[in-house]
Amino acid sequence: MALKYLRDNLKHLKFILWGVVAIFVLLVFVDWGTGRSGRGGGTSAAVTVGERAVSEAEFIEEMRRMNDRFQQQFGDQWNDLRDQVDLAGQTVAYFVEREMHLAEAAEAGLVVSDEELQEAILANPMFKDRDGRFVGQQTYERMIRGYFQLSPQEFERRFAEDLLIAKLSSLVERGVAVSDADIEAELRRQNETADLAAILIR
Repeated sequence: MALKYLRDNLKHLKFILWGVVAIFVLLVFVDWGTGRSGRGGGTSAAVTVGERAVSEAEFIEEMRRMNDRFQQQFGDQWNDLRDQVDLAGQTVAYFVEREMHLAEAAEAGLVVSDEELQEAILANPMFKDRDGRFVGQQTYERMIRGYFQLSPQEFERRFAEDLLIAKLSSLVERGVAVSDADIEAELRRQNETADLAAILIR
């Protein structure tokens, strides 16, 4: 059933255009600054994507990771390129695209079980000691709070989302064939919407 859904929605799944992302950002999908004023007491949201409120801490952390990835990719050139890249806009686009993937996975009937999540955490080298064994629950929780600045529950929620998106991508790559006509049509549409891209690196 999931594979049939993926085939029926090939273009929507295979290509997440920056132009589409930009349209969502500029029109109705993203609400900047929800909670910054008038919502006292709680953690304010930097941006709301659909029904998902992204906290300022989460937004800033993702923007920092994005900066680090560009730094690794471009090396010393990144210092000159940084002013040409809208990191905040790119971060918004990341969360929009993430929510779109999660929505597609849900519609396709994909899930990540508690057992799958636990297995992935136990297999993660970060949470293993020198002997290759799990570091233990207390050390694990301390690492999550210290390194990621997250509660274990929030970390595991995001980790489960990552696994779900990976499962969706794997199904698309293994089970859906893309014709030359589909690729050509998609490239034409990308060219038509290139001016809406969220990142401009010359």
